[in-house]
Amino acid sequence: VQCTRPWPRGLQLWSETGLEKMRKRVRDLNEVEIGDEEMDNKLIIRGALAVEIKALLAAPQVREEVLRLFSEWPESMLSDHWIRCEQSEFKATKTMLEKMLQTALALAKVLDQAAR
Repeated sequence: VQCTRPWPRGLQLWSETGLEKMRKRVRDLNEVEIGDEEMDNKLIIRGALAVEIKALLAAPQVREEVLRLFSEWPESMLSDHWIRCEQSEFKATKTMLEKMLQTALALAKVLDQAAR
């Protein structure tokens, strides 16, 4: 899903897995800590404009939709221009794909609204 206008420049979100935790120890990922324990522990958050990213992700609806996306599809990614939903281990059914698209669209909508 592509956004209608860019979110904060360089924004990147993805799930923090065990492998990501190891990578963080080895090299500096320039991760943005937003001060939300749940999000900081579950996600890698990167971007050029930390203040804008923190403000965007602090919006209650954005927080809720981001956490929902990554809890349902932890292999997903979000950038400053798009949301990519992924799941490596499921049989694609029409219902599953519709749910995935609805989740991504709900997140894109709240991100667009919060970024204005």
